[in-house]
Amino acid sequence: MSDQEELIALSARFADAVTRVDVDAFADVWSDSGVWVIAPPLDITMTGSGAELAAGFAAGAEAMWATFIQQVHQVLVEVDSDSATGRTYITELGYRHDGTGQTLHGVYDDEYVRTATGWKFAKRHFSYLYYDPATQFAGQFFVNGKQVASPQGS
Repeated sequence: MSDQEELIALSARFADAVTRVDVDAFADVWSDSGVWVIAPPLDITMTGSGAELAAGFAAGAEAMWATFIQQVHQVLVEVDSDSATGRTYITELGYRHDGTGQTLHGVYDDEYVRTATGWKFAKRHFSYLYYDPATQFAGQFFVNGKQVASPQGS
């Protein structure tokens, strides 16, 4: 697999880990000293090892979300030896435990580093392109084939 293909797969693995709230898979995409920034209106910055970032992610995800879906659209990368930069465009749908929903579109500005175990994120900086913090979903959400949320009581 080419460097570019590995980096595109890294963004897909991140989205998969987020959607499944898979702490181990989330930790595995980060370098030993990662930085994860989510711009306002959320305005969060986390730093640390993959395990530390994953623990912070999991605590927030489990506290707030009944279910959450992250979709990757396009990933653009430029490789320079053992480092690279890129942009990843995403859409997220989330259904909170309190019955409210959100939809957003955004972009990650990414910095990557090649490690002994492959490419990892050194830094991800997320910026919102569209944000609806009060989405009214009409459908049903499923996790592993089981309905977890039904916004309209269906």
